[in-house]
Amino acid sequence: MSNLLQRLLKQLLPSRTTQKSIDVVKQVSPSLSNAELIRIQFERATRTPKERSAPVGRPYQAVHNIHSRDGLIYLYRSFSALGVLMPDKHKILYCLYALLPLGLITFYLPISFALSYFYLDYSTVKIGNLLTSVQVFIASIVGGVKLIVMAFKLPKLRASEAIMHQLDARCKDEDEIEVLRKVVRQGNRVFVLVLICNLIYSTSTFLAAASKGRPPYNLYNPVVDWRKSKGAFLWAALWEFILMDGLCTEEAITDSYAPIFVCIMRAHMKTLLMRIQKLGSNPERTLDENYEDLKMCIKDHKLLLE
Repeated sequence: MSNLLQRLLKQLLPSRTTQKSIDVVKQVSPSLSNAELIRIQFERATRTPKERSAPVGRPYQAVHNIHSRDGLIYLYRSFSALGVLMPDKHKILYCLYALLPLGLITFYLPISFALSYFYLDYSTVKIGNLLTSVQVFIASIVGGVKLIVMAFKLPKLRASEAIMHQLDARCKDEDEIEVLRKVVRQGNRVFVLVLICNLIYSTSTFLAAASKGRPPYNLYNPVVDWRKSKGAFLWAALWEFILMDGLCTEEAITDSYAPIFVCIMRAHMKTLLMRIQKLGSNPERTLDENYEDLKMCIKDHKLLLE
């Protein structure tokens, strides 16, 4: 049997290489039989260069410019417009600007609603219009409270961008990158959809009230009396419309940030599951490389739990 294996090995390899390799193996392991020496040398000779090379860990640097935090662009821009998100530059100017939207929407609007009830002519007001006004009054108070709470929690939300960046860098294959593209579009669309629904309500209320010749909510306005002239009426109606659009933006922010963050986290969980399913499926990767991939998946799971 050993002679047969030796002849087979000579057919696969040059004679000099075969004899030299057998002699080296004999010097290292003199107690092995000829058949075992030939088997060991056969396995060494038939190994591919990939198997004989040292294992190289899979690089995990990002090879794309898709970032899941881009799904928060419209949300953060709205934060900035309402004076909540502090920029890196021109902080003093931004603080002065923030007094305008925060003062008008968060404080002036609820106070105007409350004062308007003291000046209403309850003999002519309709009960439906009154209930609508009370509903918006309550919404303005709740929206202002939610926005203030969001302002204090915003730094913690921004801190999650570092984790998003690390998870984005793990996505190497095209199917994983496509998941990131989808969640970026989805996050911005969620905010736009919520904002449009709120603006439809404020716009329809404004048009319906303007067609009847009265302001939408009859807010208390110490500067303009809308009953004096058409110009005063248009000014008062547009002023209430602008304030309500700001309130609608405030409501869109507080109602959409949670679904957007959930969508981003689900996208990263999906890409992690895709990487786990691919473990060991590539025949060109060695066992050590697959083991490194498994360790990186475990680290990604820990990042998601954070």
